[in-house]
Amino acid sequence: MRWLSGASGLVVGMFMVGVAGCGSGSGDDLILSFQGFSGEGITQQDSVGATSADVDVCQDPCLEGDTIVGEPFTQTRLNAIFVNQGKSDIILDTITVSVPDSGIPDRTQSVSARVVGGRCEGNPEQKCAFDDECSGGSCLHQSTTVNFLLYDFLFKDLVVSGQCPTVDSPGSVIAQTLDVRLTFSGTDETEERFTVRAGYQSPFANFDNCGD
Repeated sequence: MRWLSGASGLVVGMFMVGVAGCGSGSGDDLILSFQGFSGEGITQQDSVGATSADVDVCQDPCLEGDTIVGEPFTQTRLNAIFVNQGKSDIILDTITVSVPDSGIPDRTQSVSARVVGGRCEGNPEQKCAFDDECSGGSCLHQSTTVNFLLYDFLFKDLVVSGQCPTVDSPGSVIAQTLDVRLTFSGTDETEERFTVRAGYQSPFANFDNCGD
């Protein structure tokens, strides 16, 4: 397993893009535009990336000299990246993690993450969705990175297939890769709700992290 250095939390991306409009068609994802997942800036035992995460489901007993200790074992966090193509900021308030056909109940967590809407170039206080709403400048939309808890300890316990190792037993965990669905939902200042969905994949196994 590899370590990802840095701090966690809500991070606002630094790049800007000019837009002439919100795009054609309909759907919440045209406004609350999901850009992808990232493990950047996260320090934890599990390795997370743009499309999948290697998730350790057991805390193995490790031998340090003559002492038995638990291996490093953490919950799993992930970054979701959005661009709000609208004018009003959107406050994400819930994130739901689902593993279809697994027998594991959906898990919904409450969050409070601001996904910033458009701002006029040269006047960051002026909200906009289109260039023509800005005087002599472009309407800029920045990326917002939302850090959230993907799998907690209870989730890991529920997803284990087999028996975790103990001091007296080597265990019998069966590695499995599951498709995960994530639902992000929030409202803007007019109380209009936006809901977008994204897929992710996770190999769940008993990874050996003794000695890390």
